[in-house]
Amino acid sequence: MSNYMELVLSGKIMTDEIDDFIDQWHEGDSEDTLSKFLGMTDTEYKVFVAEPGSLGMIIAAKAQQRPLTEAVNDNYADFDKIAARSKNSGDMKRLKEWITELESA
Repeated sequence: MSNYMELVLSGKIMTDEIDDFIDQWHEGDSEDTLSKFLGMTDTEYKVFVAEPGSLGMIIAAKAQQRPLTEAVNDNYADFDKIAARSKNSGDMKRLKEWITELESA
């Protein structure tokens, strides 16, 4: 069986079907961790759990075969240009710093 990331990247399922995969893992007898079952690295999974809205960024990094930190850095640069007035601008900065810490651990 293909994992969630493989199916999303091949266009066979929609990104919002992740909950179905999580349910399958809980109901099944897989010996894989949930992160592996979904096709995510441990870092990607931790970021997803902490911030489910980051799923699109995680998928984009996978599609481009880039580390998540690079994708966040690119998005942060673009985000910073348009979100200076936003109350969420600090959130992206904290996310970037946290992912960098996770990947270096």
